[in-house]
Amino acid sequence: VLKGLPGTSGPRRLPADSSWQVPLTPELALVSLAPEPLNGDKGSIRATFTAPIDLATAREFISVSPPMPVTVQSTCGSWWQQDVRITGAFRPAGAYTITVRAGLRGRSGAALTNDIVRTVYFPDAAPSVKLADRHTYLSAAGRMAVPFDTINVDRFKVRLTRIYPNNLVYFAAEREGLHSRWWHRTNAHEGLGHVLGELEAPVTADHNRMARTGVELGGLLSGRRGAFQVEARLNDSRMDSHYLVVSDTGLIARRSRSSLLVWANSIRTLAPIPGADIRLFSRENQALASGFTDTNGLAQLT
Repeated sequence: VLKGLPGTSGPRRLPADSSWQVPLTPELALVSLAPEPLNGDKGSIRATFTAPIDLATAREFISVSPPMPVTVQSTCGSWWQQDVRITGAFRPAGAYTITVRAGLRGRSGAALTNDIVRTVYFPDAAPSVKLADRHTYLSAAGRMAVPFDTINVDRFKVRLTRIYPNNLVYFAAEREGLHSRWWHRTNAHEGLGHVLGELEAPVTADHNRMARTGVELGGLLSGRRGAFQVEARLNDSRMDSHYLVVSDTGLIARRSRSSLLVWANSIRTLAPIPGADIRLFSRENQALASGFTDTNGLAQLT
């Protein structure tokens, strides 16, 4: 590096020529092992090598203590497989010994010359709350309970927003990204309804252990039917959200070139629903067709 090289700020420059020797070796070496954020009952360790490794045989040369089944895969975006992900039942605040044995080969043919043994420590899990499933329909005849998974949380809040019926078409289009960019989809309900209220849910669980808590929404719903947005909140921040349809009516639609056949049935009993008012709208919220179901729960819209 030649004398006079300027810095990114200030008047100083390199006062003299500098040189270093950088040895290049064809040998395969492990650069680092680092824990990645836990996801439910699965954790992962990111291993970085000096060169792409042979994933087809890598599992044979990697072991974990305490023993557990693990998988070895390329990380997302690691085009040359220098970074791999070791996934297993790693737990928060756990310590695991990773052994990478000599003989692990890179794709160039170079091999690891010595066993490498390192200990990886996982930190405590970050407090989190999320919906335990992404089901859409909530029966109006049941307890109307929604399950949430939490970790290192002693309480959280659930907020329920009702979507106005006249905004349902726009709400659906927003969720599909038809009227906005993809990152707006989780906020599709904003400005299209009103908040019914919040519930606070206490949680009983051991430290660093996931707990499942069912929150009954019947009190907030008060007999209402329709589409709703449910949010899990922690310290006044939204952690997760999903939309729910509270109804016992299920619809199946089949489209031909000139018509739409709709079948309405009870979700609980599967019995057809006669006299149901069926309406078809465009994505611009314009009425296209309407009709009522017959005794078999069928309506044909043209």
